Amino acid sequence: MKTIQFLTVALVTMLVAIAASPAQAVEVYSDEKTTVHFNGLIRDHLIIQNANTSLDQVGNTVVASRLVGKVDYAGIGSGFIQYDGVLGLVDAWMQVRSEHVGVRAGRMRTRVSREFMNGIGTLPTLNRPEFFPFAAPRRAGLKVFAEFPAGPLKIDVEAGSYNPRGANDIGIDDGQILVGRFELTVKPINLSWHASYTQHAFSDNIDPDTLERVFPHDQQIDTALRFDNGATVALLEGWTAVDGPNDTTPFGIYGRVSHTFPIGEMGVEPAVSYEYFDYDDGNDLHRATINGNWLFIGHKLLAGIGYGITSRPADEVIGHTGVIRMQAGF
Repeated sequence: MKTIQFLTVALVTMLVAIAASPAQAVEVYSDEKTTVHFNGLIRDHLIIQNANTSLDQVGNTVVASRLVGKVDYAGIGSGFIQYDGVLGLVDAWMQVRSEHVGVRAGRMRTRVSREFMNGIGTLPTLNRPEFFPFAAPRRAGLKVFAEFPAGPLKIDVEAGSYNPRGANDIGIDDGQILVGRFELTVKPINLSWHASYTQHAFSDNIDPDTLERVFPHDQQIDTALRFDNGATVALLEGWTAVDGPNDTTPFGIYGRVSHTFPIGEMGVEPAVSYEYFDYDDGNDLHRATINGNWLFIGHKLLAGIGYGITSRPADEVIGHTGVIRMQAGF
């Protein structure tokens, strides 16, 4: 039954994408100064898991079902809204900017993690790294940002203040998450270096009911190197919470590499990833994945498979995950 559901969803997503001209967003209004357009995405996984149990777990999961709307005004003002059929409202922000400096307010990505700056639609692997939910992916807040070209270099800086409470009541509504980010891109070699620092300020970070330290952790540091020449994308990232629960210092290291081989007007995209996460409480995790995607129309219409192996030495558990994915968008 799960397999039939997956095939049904996959077929519908392919037909919708083809009918909606997958290569282009839908432009609903345009004049000399204002443009309004929509785009969408459905990403569906058929998952087969085995974690040293006597029974494999099979399930169909709609990973993302997004509808996105964006309005641009004269290159100086814009608004963005993204809704997910499972998660609900994902993003909703407005911004004003000049050539190099801007201000954005609303619910948005905090950009603590460089990996999370890559949209789900271009993710070539099974999943995000283990530290992903710890890095306060999206919050409501205000940020200022600046972009400066400097010959062969490009410099991006930003500073933001966000409400600690996120989706699923993660965190407490107390204080502010302060995030500073810097990225240096060397354009001739398509290489960038990202670094961010996060501080939970104006709060003792203690849950008033349990009197325990809660997410987000007081201080987080993230750094990453990313290479992207259009065909090959490689990322190496490290994250740590300097002051975690019960005075722990969890940290994670994540790397992935993908390359797109053109085959006529289509393409094949193999990808591998590896991560290590240490919870600093006696538990750690190793995970490796190998993936392959057939790109019918880039990432707008694809089919893929993936295999992942996860080891948790403290629990003496080795888990296996197999995924068949379909993705379609416009």
